[in-house]
Amino acid sequence: MPTTSINTPTLSLGSQGAAVQELQTLLQNQIPSLHVEVNGVFGAETQARVQQFQFRVFLKTDGIVGAKTWAALAAKGPVGLPILRYGSLGKEVEQVQYILNFDRHSAGSKELLRINNFRPQGYYHGAIDGDFGRKTEAAIETFQQDQQIAADGVIGIYTWSQLSYLAALVARMPR
Repeated sequence: MPTTSINTPTLSLGSQGAAVQELQTLLQNQIPSLHVEVNGVFGAETQARVQQFQFRVFLKTDGIVGAKTWAALAAKGPVGLPILRYGSLGKEVEQVQYILNFDRHSAGSKELLRINNFRPQGYYHGAIDGDFGRKTEAAIETFQQDQQIAADGVIGIYTWSQLSYLAALVARMPR
């Protein structure tokens, strides 16, 4: 079975066929913790796994596999995200703030974070408002230091990539 997409149709709940099998195989191969039955049927389980993947790569979590989701699957991570810095506004900033604010989770989850070199108490403790202010900048700088990347407070490709790993862990935490 191929694992690179030549034809990337839009897929959603109820879709069936070879493209769904390809999607399921990509999800399973790239993120084994997101177990997906490879059966060619886009059911509720596949939709949930697509939404988890979309959250991890900072896409709209609608469970619909369009061009952006296919591109992220092919790249095995986030693609086409803007560079964010102090003064940036919008949904991407809000997503970053949410992911960096995970102090509300169980002790077991906190141990998993620590093992993966993330601070168990979270990085960001301000309002989740989509406004990249000084608190967000300081949180990003601390996160970057912990991940041993340039601590400039700017979210570029390397920081997005590391945030994707954290998002994968946050998505699995109990709320």
